[in-house]
Amino acid sequence: MDTTDEPEFVFDNDYIQHVDIAMDYADSGECIFSDNEGNLQGSIHLITESHTSKTLSGSVKKAIQTSSRSVCRLYVLYKSDCNKGIRSFGTAFFVSESLLMTAQHCIKPSHTIDGVVYFLKSTYIDLSCCSRDSQFEIDDSSLIKKVQIVDRSNFEKDIQQLKMPGKDVPWKTSNDFAFLELDQRNLTTPFIPVETTLEGNQCYVIGYPGTISIEKFKKDYCRDLDDTKSNQLWGKVQREMGYFECKIASQGTFQVKTGDYLYTHNCPTLCGTSGAPVVNENGKLIGIHVGGDYALHNNFWITISNQHLKSALISMKVCSDQSFVSLQ
Repeated sequence: MDTTDEPEFVFDNDYIQHVDIAMDYADSGECIFSDNEGNLQGSIHLITESHTSKTLSGSVKKAIQTSSRSVCRLYVLYKSDCNKGIRSFGTAFFVSESLLMTAQHCIKPSHTIDGVVYFLKSTYIDLSCCSRDSQFEIDDSSLIKKVQIVDRSNFEKDIQQLKMPGKDVPWKTSNDFAFLELDQRNLTTPFIPVETTLEGNQCYVIGYPGTISIEKFKKDYCRDLDDTKSNQLWGKVQREMGYFECKIASQGTFQVKTGDYLYTHNCPTLCGTSGAPVVNENGKLIGIHVGGDYALHNNFWITISNQHLKSALISMKVCSDQSFVSLQ
């Protein structure tokens, strides 16, 4: 959906609601997992305002810190016919000096909440290191910049949906990716996409977790834990994720191949991380994070090897056929 020709709408920060991009999918969202004792699976590494991490080390630390500079918080503003506005959020990342990627479901044309339909009006990225959702404000000095949604028609002709085992969830598909365009050149180094076929390797999801209440956290992620263990897990995640206001690198492993180029991973993520890059230990882009399912005990991501994603990257001149051959 291209909003170029639509009139600008001024959103009053006093009444803009915060809504997670995945809230209206019954079983969607990002997931964190724990054992029966409430111990978190995977690791969480906070990225500070100086683009550093105190918990990573060695060559991995340098690679992830460098990669994190190309990751932005994504804001999508919606307006209803009755002049009410909502702001949804996710993650986006640079694949060239002016081109970004995110998950397609992050920029869906409309949301229906409590019977009210909200239509997409404009999309923004925050170029600051640690974007704080509570400080969203657009002015001439702001690092929050408007971006345009790139027309998908050039690369979606042959797209087919992939179905999960026993599931048919629209956003868990091979084509849940989108491109955004910034009308200026960004000075950060964009991600370099590489293909990978190895399973069980370490991976990192770099993104912005959204705010979640303790009540919803317990309902979504602590179904098998008692109240004490649930509180402990909540406290650990809240602290390590910078109270949901900072960029994080979630560490885990990528696992089972669930379909054509759709993989699982166990990196701890919360809603708001959709559209985030999945990178290897060298900080190279190996895929895009699209969501999770608590019942299936998995998070999902699309690999660069996905024929549709690869075709789109070539079509958008992010890379060439030859570069894929050389990077394998």
